[in-house]
Amino acid sequence: MIIRHLIFLFFLFSLSPLSAQTNPKVTKTLKKVSELVKKNRKAKAIQSLESAIVKFPDAQGLYLALSKLHLDDKAYDKALPNLMQLARLSPGNPKVQYTLYQSHKALGQFDLAESALSKVIELSQENKKQLDKILKEKEHFDFYRNAINNPVEFNPIKLDEKINSEHHEYLPSIAFDGTMIFTRRIGGQEDIFLSSKDSLGQYQLSSPVSNLNTPSNEGAHCLSVDGNTLILSLDSRRDGKGRFDLYISEKQNGEWSDVKNMGSNINSSAWDAQPTLSADGSELFFTSDRKGGVGGKDIYMSKRNTQGKWSKAELLDTMINTKGNEASPFIHPDNSSLYFRSDYWPGMGDFDIYLSKKDGNTWTRAKNLGYPINTELSEGALFVDVFGEKAYFASDRESGNLDIFVFDLPNEFRPNPVTYLEVTVLDMVTDQPLKASIDIQYFDADVNYTLETRSDGTAVQVLYPGSTYAISVTAPGYLLHSEHIDLIKEASITAPFQYIVRMQRIPGKDEQQEPVASAPIVLNNIFFESGSYNLLPESDYEMKKLLEILKDNPNSSLNIIGHTDNVGSEDDNLLLSQQRARSVKNRLVALGADSARVSYEGKGESEPIATNDTAMGRRQNRRTEFTIINR
Repeated sequence: MIIRHLIFLFFLFSLSPLSAQTNPKVTKTLKKVSELVKKNRKAKAIQSLESAIVKFPDAQGLYLALSKLHLDDKAYDKALPNLMQLARLSPGNPKVQYTLYQSHKALGQFDLAESALSKVIELSQENKKQLDKILKEKEHFDFYRNAINNPVEFNPIKLDEKINSEHHEYLPSIAFDGTMIFTRRIGGQEDIFLSSKDSLGQYQLSSPVSNLNTPSNEGAHCLSVDGNTLILSLDSRRDGKGRFDLYISEKQNGEWSDVKNMGSNINSSAWDAQPTLSADGSELFFTSDRKGGVGGKDIYMSKRNTQGKWSKAELLDTMINTKGNEASPFIHPDNSSLYFRSDYWPGMGDFDIYLSKKDGNTWTRAKNLGYPINTELSEGALFVDVFGEKAYFASDRESGNLDIFVFDLPNEFRPNPVTYLEVTVLDMVTDQPLKASIDIQYFDADVNYTLETRSDGTAVQVLYPGSTYAISVTAPGYLLHSEHIDLIKEASITAPFQYIVRMQRIPGKDEQQEPVASAPIVLNNIFFESGSYNLLPESDYEMKKLLEILKDNPNSSLNIIGHTDNVGSEDDNLLLSQQRARSVKNRLVALGADSARVSYEGKGESEPIATNDTAMGRRQNRRTEFTIINR
């Protein structure tokens, strides 16, 4: 085992081997040992000390020198008897007891380590500064002991040669579609590489992102969940504010734009790096060592408003930041779970990985991810996939080079479950991608998201369990398309919701022809009380979209069509469908529609679009449609 802190070396060096020595033969032996060590004859030096101890069993300097030689080789079992003799000869010295504690700890002798540490605390009562450090170490020891005795499940798997090479690979960041961006260091040069997944879900051979890499280092970065925004840590830039600044690049028509400095609300004259972006792109977390923090490096957060402007970065609270160093934040797409590294919170080694969860406007106390995820070594940054099941990190545990590994994240450290919506909007006739707006109503949280499709017609949004979503897709000159997602009824949300939406153009009118009507469009967010024609309040979301169609097309009118399944009599179903269609018209008029421009009809069970033999099919048949008529 590797000792957590090397404070014990300070303690040993502070006890000069020649102190408290009056015997000139002991002094001569220590000088001889020093010369042997300089000549790299350590085995001979150890032999000389052991022989001298037989002759002078009370000489503290001999035990001190021999302990140090064994500790230099991490031979704690050999150092321990000499440290115990040193403690016997110098029982009131807390530095000796501390070194004894560290050695017992390294050998897994936790009861003896605790006893030695208790003596250090007892002997440090008059030195407040030293006592504070020892009490902090007691926190670490208590955690360490419990973690070693209660390990978490951890079976890391090294990614294959498509990602890892003979060079260093680290800092993986992964979009919803599996695209991975990571840093590769060749010699002293850091560049960004990318790998996409093929149709079988396997990573393809990685390649450099050529238009972003420069002769300077392209360091820590993050990729947005939709894979179209990249934030990088760059140095040696003419437009930089400090030693390292954060820059942003957007993917446009398949190519990354030139990087742009994110401005003085985020960057400072100090070191600003290690970004992570929330799933909706509204919050940016990063590490900085600027003045005004609580420790050496701290984690900050900036918010982006609806105009795209970033707020002045603010320091996260002391449930995360400490007097030590916090670094490498990663905010999961659940927008609640923040993973980060710290060398101050109780842990196993130099830097451990921790988890804090958002609780309203504050964060919960940092929680260590446990052993052996964390070890006596310094752990690197962690990335957790959207479903919260797989975690990625870099380690040199196998090849000596840093490689990227993946493991199953234990349940207790998983983020809140989420899934995502991916929509691709195309023209129904040409299949060309459309610039469209996607409006998402998150009913239970009374939150509305509006997305704009990219040049390829795609847009992505995180969805949360326990709620229902109304989704409408609109584009100028096209009819409304709607979807409904119920994450209360869904048994599992581990699969994304992916829709290819082919939009129907609003029909035009030839002056010599009859009025032209569109094909029927299903309104997936019109809801009635069961077995009734009474509209539920959440239907207003879709109603207002229909009003916008009427407003944008003054020469058009709407026809509302009601349908039912085949449960019950045909006559009753026809009547119910008519009543429901009329309820929709009446509500539209109440919301401001011109009654003359809205008609309705009911078709009962006569036009099913699915089987009536299943609950799912019957639910699809119980629908409300509309057509638009251009007069």
